[in-house]
Amino acid sequence: MTPYASALPVHEPATPALAALLRRHQIVGIGDAHGVEAILQWLIDSLLRPDIATCLDTIVVEFAAARSQPLLDAYIAGEPGLDNKIDAVCDDTLHFCAWFADVYRRFFHAVRQINQRLPTPRVRVLAADPPIDWRAANAGRQWREANQRREAHYQALIEREVIARNRRALLVFGAFHLLRNCPADSLLALNGPPLASRLRGVEPAQCFYLWPHFGHRPEVDAVREREEWSAPALVRNDLSELGALPFGALSNRAPSLVERPVRELFDGYLFLGSVRKQTHFPRQKDDPGWQAEMRRRANLPPTPDRERFLDAIAAT
Repeated sequence: MTPYASALPVHEPATPALAALLRRHQIVGIGDAHGVEAILQWLIDSLLRPDIATCLDTIVVEFAAARSQPLLDAYIAGEPGLDNKIDAVCDDTLHFCAWFADVYRRFFHAVRQINQRLPTPRVRVLAADPPIDWRAANAGRQWREANQRREAHYQALIEREVIARNRRALLVFGAFHLLRNCPADSLLALNGPPLASRLRGVEPAQCFYLWPHFGHRPEVDAVREREEWSAPALVRNDLSELGALPFGALSNRAPSLVERPVRELFDGYLFLGSVRKQTHFPRQKDDPGWQAEMRRRANLPPTPDRERFLDAIAAT
């Protein structure tokens, strides 16, 4: 069967398509490209629509750590007086420099708004990152141990809080965490198979994972022109020519995956137009105390993470 023999559209307007996915699947994952604010901003705008808020009860995010769960629960439920404290939630994660952009704080605020509009607060945000006490004397060792087990930690949380409880969840993680069908040695930076390749207790058909478009992708642009996508669009890999492209057309960060067809690795493609990574600055960038604390934390992990963290702080 050719892609165009299907009754389903190859591409659809992205926001209505997201609502349909959330109604149809137990788990929908949206890949984040750290530093591309347009992706999270589109998601915020989509979640604020009343037809989407009723389609899910749980959002699981990489950009909050388990130690912050009580604070996050209180803030999302609408408890007053927490606006200043919520800024620290992203900073207390393992890879805190990935979340400097203010859009991640705005995401929490948007879910808080959603709950305030509902008769009873019903959408919970689960903080997926493993806990770490950055203020502890052994914080460096904690970081190394937590980083080694983070995919397993994500897996256990979602299997316990979402799958076992038959809840419907939206996952918001870095896009590489949401790749299907990956063997253990395919993404060494993740210390094992990515989250989407680990989940148990849920049928594969009940999950749908989206890869975001960003940067210059000539092979994708050629498919887009032939199939006439209009941003924002959600493209189905099983119906589009995109599904046959090698993963290397999207990224060369995982050499063992570059020849794999993208349809084997994720289910859909989120096209928001021409978006690129930018340099973002946290709201606290002018606070010398915050700068000093971020540099202290950046020096605790081993290389190459240490250099990457310090470069991100210097860019502020």
